[in-house]
Amino acid sequence: MLSVLKALFLVSILVLPGSLIPVTFAQNSTLILLPLKQLKNGTSPQDVKCKEGFVLVIKTSDSFPACVKPTSVYRLLSQNWVLIHNKIITLKGGEKDGPLLVQNIFTDHIFGLNYKALCKPLQMPPESSVPVTLHLGETANDDFGNYDLTLIKIHNGTAVLLKIAHTPKPCALT
Repeated sequence: MLSVLKALFLVSILVLPGSLIPVTFAQNSTLILLPLKQLKNGTSPQDVKCKEGFVLVIKTSDSFPACVKPTSVYRLLSQNWVLIHNKIITLKGGEKDGPLLVQNIFTDHIFGLNYKALCKPLQMPPESSVPVTLHLGETANDDFGNYDLTLIKIHNGTAVLLKIAHTPKPCALT
């Protein structure tokens, strides 16, 4: 009986893979469809969702949405190929935005402090910071999900970052 079950299991593995439909899953097992599928389902281009690690951009020529890596955004913007609904910011040494205080800017990376905000529903504990080195494409965040800052370019001693806002995570009551 056991060998019959094993045989059926093997047959199901060999037969079923051709009928499986590939899908993309994001963090927390939330189903994220490809941009084209989202459009076909009635989602407007600016409301298309991208899987974690990708950023929504809109092509200027046809308003078609695309999900690209944060490191591609600056190049696409500089070529007037896309519009972006997230914010591009620039920071020089000594400037802070959200969780990132830039201290030194080098030709291929920046060094600074990444402030880790704590959940503060009932108490107001002080923020703590950790040293951080960001190379192109790397991200600093507050560990609480408010937003990410991704280094996309270093130009003339200025760090160019993509600021992506998120819905904050709820605080856990302890």
